[in-house]
Amino acid sequence: MKLQELEQKYEELGKEIEKLKNQKKGKRWKPDCGEEFYFIGLFGSVCKFSWNNCHEYNYLYSQGNCFQTKEEAKEQSENLKTKAELRALAEELNGDEVIDWSNAEQYKYCIDYLDAEGCLSFNRSTVYKLQGVIYCLVSNFRVKAIERIGEERLIKMIKSGV
Repeated sequence: MKLQELEQKYEELGKEIEKLKNQKKGKRWKPDCGEEFYFIGLFGSVCKFSWNNCHEYNYLYSQGNCFQTKEEAKEQSENLKTKAELRALAEELNGDEVIDWSNAEQYKYCIDYLDAEGCLSFNRSTVYKLQGVIYCLVSNFRVKAIERIGEERLIKMIKSGV
């Protein structure tokens, strides 16, 4: 093997080691120039491009829309769709009534996942709002969501952190 080939192999291994270190640290994956990545395009389609560090690709990355595999992008697309369906259901069930976070008399219900039990449950709140959670004013929100969307999809979405 020539010195030049060994140096190239050494450089490639160094990059691979750095990637593995970043993964262990919990850093979000970002492609290197020339590396393929996937993102969610129009209408939920999954697209693949080669990273070139341009403004558009950096925007996708900044929005959390940059994935290492097609499967990751597809799963994210499905979870976003599930969340949109859940939000629409909550709005439908709420009707004309508006959630009032300053009203301690008004119960707001949300769906959560009990990991130890492996099932969906619900919580209610009056003035305490969690980030990213969809609330509904109807006490059987969880039951209606399971009927309309499906338990498996809801669990998958909640576990993903979407």
